[in-house]
Amino acid sequence: MKQVLKIFKTSICFILCLVFMLSLTTGFAQETEENKESIIDGEELQKRIDEYIASQNLNPDNISIGYCYTPTGDTWYYNEDKWYYSASMYKVPLFMILAEGEHEGKLTQDTDIRGITLSELEKMVLIYSNNDYAHMAMNYIADVPYETPEGNRKCRELYQRYSDMPKEDYVDNFYDYSYFTARFMTDVMKTLYFENQRFPNIIECLKQAQPDSYFNKNLGGRYEVAQKYGALVDRSNKSFSHTTGIIYTPNPFILTVMTEQMGLGDDIIAGCAPIFEEYTLSLDEKLETFEKEQADKEQKKLQEEKQAQEEQERIEKEKQEEKERQAAEEQERIKQAELTAEKEAKKEALLKKTFIIIGVAAVAAAVLITILIIKSKRSKQPTAAKGKTPKAVKTPKISQKEKTEKKASNGRYQPKH
Repeated sequence: MKQVLKIFKTSICFILCLVFMLSLTTGFAQETEENKESIIDGEELQKRIDEYIASQNLNPDNISIGYCYTPTGDTWYYNEDKWYYSASMYKVPLFMILAEGEHEGKLTQDTDIRGITLSELEKMVLIYSNNDYAHMAMNYIADVPYETPEGNRKCRELYQRYSDMPKEDYVDNFYDYSYFTARFMTDVMKTLYFENQRFPNIIECLKQAQPDSYFNKNLGGRYEVAQKYGALVDRSNKSFSHTTGIIYTPNPFILTVMTEQMGLGDDIIAGCAPIFEEYTLSLDEKLETFEKEQADKEQKKLQEEKQAQEEQERIEKEKQEEKERQAAEEQERIKQAELTAEKEAKKEALLKKTFIIIGVAAVAAAVLITILIIKSKRSKQPTAAKGKTPKAVKTPKISQKEKTEKKASNGRYQPKH
């Protein structure tokens, strides 16, 4: 029972230590991600947007912005986790699903989608934002009537593959009413930009959408813009107006602007584009220096990691050598112990043999002594009396001459007188 309790306590301690180490590792990973150096000066952008919102007399709680500087992939957000009805912005991830099917060879530009080719369907929805054709595409993807909650939810679950947002961060309104955040929509556009080959024709269509409005409106035609707007007034008379897009400055940037209760016009959204255009161009001037600094830091980091690895390998080697030395010593100790035990066994056997020999010799000596004593006693006894055996009488010797005379007299012996 005591042994069982000991094992149980040891197991509990091990599990607690493991949980503690995992929490430290997770915390370190989060801290590393948060402390990742970015070329974007968040405070500078925050200041510029605050000044813009104040100049337009806007409610800062009703506008969200997502920005990505594509050369480095760094992002910046403003109110990124506020949920808005997406309006027509949902058509971008919707058609990314179909485009991905084309990339995988399941569809082609000539594939019939409910009576219209995929090529024509993309143009009608992404360029002209036709809702009926968008609903037809949802019906085709979900393989159930669009109006059913099951069809809506199935398509919106598929949208999630284009964002890094954790599943637990999504709200019910995302699945039930197509609500998006600036973070989610910026993620979708980043996926579209950085993995463009995976989604053929999508960006080409978006470059033709609203050529004189939204982000295009205040940029003076200086750049190509691939954008998708969304605007709607819901049943509660709440207005939503959004735009997401890729602005092709020398080093392109991605911008998402989502608004609530700021009307359906594009002025507010259009006014954001030049702010980020100017900021992006300023980053371009710093990019070469920044990349060199990052490369130097990465090289230094790699060297430090290599040194740390070499040091760890050295420590492990020393530990292994020490372990092998201890094992060799233990082996030698065992060997010496066995030799000592063998010598002791031989010594003990020799002693036993000696004791046996001595014992046998002692017994033999005792027997011999006993025999000698008996003989000695017998030799000291007197001549036998009457009734006892007399001593033997010594017979006189007969000479050869007497033997001859005895033979001549026919065996009759004639003693001489």
